[in-house]
Amino acid sequence: MKRNMLGRIVFQCIMGASLLMPAANLMAQDEPTSKKTSGTIAVSGSADMNIVADHVAIQIVADHTDANAREAYKMTTEEMSKAIAYLKKRDDIENIKTTQVMLYPRIRDYKSGAKEYNARQTLNFELKKLENYDEVMLSLIDMGINGVGNVQFKSTEEENYEEVLMRKAVQDARKKAVILASELGQEVGAAKVIDEQGNAGPYPMAEYKMAFSSDSSAGGGGPSVSPGTLKITKTVQIQFELK
Repeated sequence: MKRNMLGRIVFQCIMGASLLMPAANLMAQDEPTSKKTSGTIAVSGSADMNIVADHVAIQIVADHTDANAREAYKMTTEEMSKAIAYLKKRDDIENIKTTQVMLYPRIRDYKSGAKEYNARQTLNFELKKLENYDEVMLSLIDMGINGVGNVQFKSTEEENYEEVLMRKAVQDARKKAVILASELGQEVGAAKVIDEQGNAGPYPMAEYKMAFSSDSSAGGGGPSVSPGTLKITKTVQIQFELK
């Protein structure tokens, strides 16, 4: 008798637990969806301006080929040494730096297998007065420099405008976020993530020409470069909270 009663009690407990479990599971599944989560919106903002170039970065090249490696190297080194000495004497030149020194063989005649050697040196520097461009470059050509590349016009005012452009880029991003959020009936909250994309400039809007002959003259009463303006740009990516 006691055993039968005990069995009925156990059976009732098991049945009661089984009936409660689906309800508990349903509550557990519904609980996360009942909590509202705030969304975010990611936008980019940018700002740019044009400034006047006031100095120029230049790369010059001394390049010679000879059947004798020693001679090729010697000619290149002597010419670059003269160029460095000349540039160091000028007060309108700064940031003089050798950027490349190379000497390598190459086949001059594939039938005979004869070789020749190419020696090359490059030097970078900055000229602070654009009006002296022709004077400097023609003097370097007279010393044997036979290549010019990587001419980049710059402005000393660029850093002064970086903070202004950054502020404008952030304002542009927030303005975009407000427009998008308002169309969805929401408001823009605090910024969650800010990523500066870097400076996409300056872009030189300039033209320049140069004649590689020792008897060339600037002519025309002015320099052969026209630097124009530089366009500097700041871009940011911001993720705002929506509320």
